[in-house]
Amino acid sequence: MKIKLRTTLIFIILFLLVFLSAACTHTRKANSPQQLTAIADRVNILRVTEAMLETEEQRYVTPSATPTITPTETLPPEAETATAAFIATSSLTPTVTLTPEPSDTPTITPTTVTPRATFPVETIAPSTATATAEFAEPSATATPNIPLPDLTSDFNNKAFYVVQNGDTAQSIAFRYGTDTNHITGLNSPETEGFLKPGTLLLVKAPKHVYSSGTRILPDEYIVMGYPSIGYDLEYEVQRAGGYLSTYTEYTSSGTLTGTEIIQKVAIDYSVSPIILLELLEYKSHWVSGQPHTIVEEHYPLGWLGDNSEGLYHQLTWAAQELSLGYYGWRYGELAEIPFYKYPQPETPIYFNPHLNAGSVAIQYLFAQLYLYNEFEDAIYGANGFLQQFYLDFGNVWDYYVPDPHGFNDQLVQPPLTLPYNEGDEWSITGGPHLSWTTGSPLGALDFAPPMAIGGCARSDSWITASAPGLVIRNGIGTVVLDLDMDGHEETGWVIYYLHVRTDGKAEPGTMLPLHGRIGHPSCEGGNATGTHLHIARKYNGEWVQAYGPLPFNMSGWIPFGGEAYAGGVTRGDETVYAEQYASSEKVVHY
Repeated sequence: MKIKLRTTLIFIILFLLVFLSAACTHTRKANSPQQLTAIADRVNILRVTEAMLETEEQRYVTPSATPTITPTETLPPEAETATAAFIATSSLTPTVTLTPEPSDTPTITPTTVTPRATFPVETIAPSTATATAEFAEPSATATPNIPLPDLTSDFNNKAFYVVQNGDTAQSIAFRYGTDTNHITGLNSPETEGFLKPGTLLLVKAPKHVYSSGTRILPDEYIVMGYPSIGYDLEYEVQRAGGYLSTYTEYTSSGTLTGTEIIQKVAIDYSVSPIILLELLEYKSHWVSGQPHTIVEEHYPLGWLGDNSEGLYHQLTWAAQELSLGYYGWRYGELAEIPFYKYPQPETPIYFNPHLNAGSVAIQYLFAQLYLYNEFEDAIYGANGFLQQFYLDFGNVWDYYVPDPHGFNDQLVQPPLTLPYNEGDEWSITGGPHLSWTTGSPLGALDFAPPMAIGGCARSDSWITASAPGLVIRNGIGTVVLDLDMDGHEETGWVIYYLHVRTDGKAEPGTMLPLHGRIGHPSCEGGNATGTHLHIARKYNGEWVQAYGPLPFNMSGWIPFGGEAYAGGVTRGDETVYAEQYASSEKVVHY
């Protein structure tokens, strides 16, 4: 009896060990990067995708041939509601005709693209989720001679997409390598402007090899958004006590400390000081320790390009690369990952379409520093950048809520006037061009006052406030006007004025009414061949393109362009083309 009891107990214990072992192999830590932004979303999206594909494929068989898909999980209520609403309002146009052979039951299985990662990731990503539809025997009235779809067609691949803040129809189409006519769920293929977050779209596009679709950080941690408010950079650096805490460097602005250099780059480029600090720690241990090599000491971010030695040059390079990735993604100009190092991948690798702009910015930067088969491990691996970020700041996705007032279909620019007094005859001398420098979008316009002589001559004309606001900072040639008057450049609408003369310039803390005096135009603050004003916008710490989804509307004039400095402005049937030199033909009137 004892032997039998002992045998039973041993059997029970072995059974429990096997069960727990199996469970553990399918369970990850709560703070694993692959789980943080992927698992729940991917499972839900897979289920919704299956329902979408089922509904669409039902159009291509007779009513009696009902497709059946058996999901392994129940859709959450919000996903079921969204899917039902999508199906009820969409008008799917059949582009593929399926007629099963009477003697067979065909199964359609779209190909899954395996992420090109060097670390474990889920093989089911939102853009590559697959569904298998099993069709019942067709009825006798089924059309017999309609051909099956060409499975080699470039646009046979279907992907399900959920709109995020900052998306436009054009940017989504560009990421997938298609056009808006192949996107189901839009109000119209010609839809312009930012889309409503949460909208469900079905995209037909060519098959690509994609990077990991696991999101890295929210956009606000890349641009100088709200997380930067109140972040005491100097305190954090001194508390860590590493090499950065005692570092100084001579720059064009004089000798600056390490903290001052980070702050300067963050403000100039409108990039979060948090991301700059974390990159510095990851690449060279400057924050909490000491550089380990001569390279880490002189090139702390690992970029060995021309004129790149020192902290300031390293950080300005990083800010530019982050901006190239961020705004290239935001405005539909970036899809393929531009790896810098050789060897290059045999097949192009594309940014996963489901990534947010902030995550693309980091992948873009790391693609300049690592080989194509190494860069994802450097980001997501056990000793990667993301793990370090979570150690320092925790899992920011746990408490992140997309901004309901972000770049979406509800966002409108506040009313703005031309930046000079009514009756003054200023000319447009620069169409849409870089808001700041390399990487920033074409978000700025140039205006020049009437001048008797050319060049950097003194002008007594006044630059004026395009809207009421609070002057929150000025610098060499700059004045920044905060339109929501909360005192934070990181939130709300901000107007950036450049080339403002030192004498007569509005001081920080000044409340300006509409047409209040900003200062006089000049050549101060950056490269300039003649006296003029450079004006740009930011929203929530992000530079805003002058044309496109949210045009820079001043007194009803709308910019157009595409190439830096080209184009001009238009209002009704009036059009003024920009030219470098002011003239009566280039005057933009109220």
